[in-house]
Amino acid sequence: MANPIPPLITLEEHFVSQENFSALSELYAEQLKHLPDVAEKLLDVSQLRLTSMDNNGISTQVISHAPGLGPKPARHSSSANDELARAVKAHPDRFAAFAVLPMAEPQAAAAELRRCVGMGFVGALVDAHVNGVHYDDRRFWPVFKAAADLDVPIYLHPTYPTPTQSSAYDGQYEQGAARSLGSSGFGWHQETGLAVLKLFAAGLFDELPSLKIIIGHFGEMLPFMIERIAKLSVRWGNRSRPWRQVWRENIWITTSGVWDLAPMACILRNTSLSHILYSVDYPFEKNETGSSWMRELQESGLVTPDQLEMIAHRNAEQLLKLRIPPRESMAGGKLGRRVLDALVDAGFDVTVLVRRESIPSDYPPGVRVCNIDYDSVDSLRGALRGINAVISTVGKRNGLESQYRLIDAAVMEGVNRFIPSEFGADLQHKEVRTFPTYQTKIEIEGYLEKRARETNLTYTFISCSALFDEGLDLGAFADFQARKVNFFDGGATTFNATRSVTVARAVVAVLNNLDATKNKAVRIRDVSMTPKELLNVIQGLDRNADWGSVAIDTGKLVQEAHVELASGKFSPKAFAAFAMRATFAPGLAGQYGDDNDLLGIKDIAKEDLENALKSRLVV
Repeated sequence: MANPIPPLITLEEHFVSQENFSALSELYAEQLKHLPDVAEKLLDVSQLRLTSMDNNGISTQVISHAPGLGPKPARHSSSANDELARAVKAHPDRFAAFAVLPMAEPQAAAAELRRCVGMGFVGALVDAHVNGVHYDDRRFWPVFKAAADLDVPIYLHPTYPTPTQSSAYDGQYEQGAARSLGSSGFGWHQETGLAVLKLFAAGLFDELPSLKIIIGHFGEMLPFMIERIAKLSVRWGNRSRPWRQVWRENIWITTSGVWDLAPMACILRNTSLSHILYSVDYPFEKNETGSSWMRELQESGLVTPDQLEMIAHRNAEQLLKLRIPPRESMAGGKLGRRVLDALVDAGFDVTVLVRRESIPSDYPPGVRVCNIDYDSVDSLRGALRGINAVISTVGKRNGLESQYRLIDAAVMEGVNRFIPSEFGADLQHKEVRTFPTYQTKIEIEGYLEKRARETNLTYTFISCSALFDEGLDLGAFADFQARKVNFFDGGATTFNATRSVTVARAVVAVLNNLDATKNKAVRIRDVSMTPKELLNVIQGLDRNADWGSVAIDTGKLVQEAHVELASGKFSPKAFAAFAMRATFAPGLAGQYGDDNDLLGIKDIAKEDLENALKSRLVV
């Protein structure tokens, strides 16, 4: 079995602010014509983005505004940064931010960088030139001095050519070819590489020896010319450090959008390993493509497992002073860690099964951590020997199918109780059972029932509808940035949801009530209200804001998802459509509190509900 890919941090990942999208639409017309689904992803800094991250092993995404704002008045950059700051605040464990700066106004740009770093931004991503002018012009240097003083990097990113620059790419071919040659097909990259060389030639790195510059796309052609640059740059003036030293000490490069091992082999020979960073260039590139390439790199033999970890996340953590969430707590979102903490607090002797060779250091004292191979029943049996109960919180990312082998190993080792990774919609509901998104869980449920009939293994299924805290973070109930509550199918149907901490308490209660919960599906919830009632609560908490609603037809969502599935595609948005219908549609929302009394579950206190909502309000 191949080792899992390490957790990933990505650095060249874009969005476009709501306010600036229309102003930039003409600039992006050519790309959007060829990438029709990109516009929606550029505008999203919540559910679509997070789902794609989860499905592709991305722990943290450093988000930046797409190119084009540099020449515009400073207010455009400020408003975009404010919007991005709100997104990071809503998901601080998953998002970080690079500021966009009004580089045409250098003093304002330096001030904006200081403001953004004060809000927690980890640097800035700026266009490689402003209207064709590169930053060797000393009037731009206050921006770089601010970055050096703040000890944050500047990411130089390609931007669109000016009309004068574009003319160099015209020729005896279609205009579309000329536009591509002048941008992502070639010109962007040579122009950004040139911008870096001009900074070196002008002496910026002499004046600011601690300055940190990031460039993408495998170094914007520079690694492949590094020997010639080193040889000829001695003619560019007296520099305190030669080009190779500046390359080694001041320049970081990312993998964004270049998925080939050949250039990687070159870079590994002439670039400090600690200065190579994984990135995708989302949404112009797909996270799926990036994770597949990382698997290819892992299997290529070009890097050791430790070096792969450096490229995947450790170098970015060091450069940006980030810390990724522990991987195991992410296997089932935050739920796995909630369950672990509840079991420890209740006095249970707990063993955690982990996939990774390196073990996160923040497990509670006394917890046994066991490295296992989920594809090996023998490995699982060794870990389960002497265990009385198994609680699975694996998610799609870690493979729900692995529960088949986990169940078999539990049977062989005489485990008494198995709680599978349900923790969601009521899979006993007739319509829910037809949804393709739940088929794996339904099949696992059936397999567990079969094994329970054949052996001494027992089970408990825990259905809790939507996870309330996770749903708030993903925008399932409301968009806290747009100040809109989702009115599903009219907004008058009562939905049920459960906080992660309550699910964890339910797990403990099941283990303390084995006879009463034997071979049973239990239904719990601690939140029960209509979307209209939710809007009323939020309006009462946020009286100075103009809150409204957005109408969503769950039937239409599911119809569109089925069409997409039939076409051979299945996006995170389509996946979410079935979950939305199962949670909010009349006749499906159902009652999830049947077993609250049995398990000692109480409805959420008014104060706790209000605090959960207040923490997500945008100030």
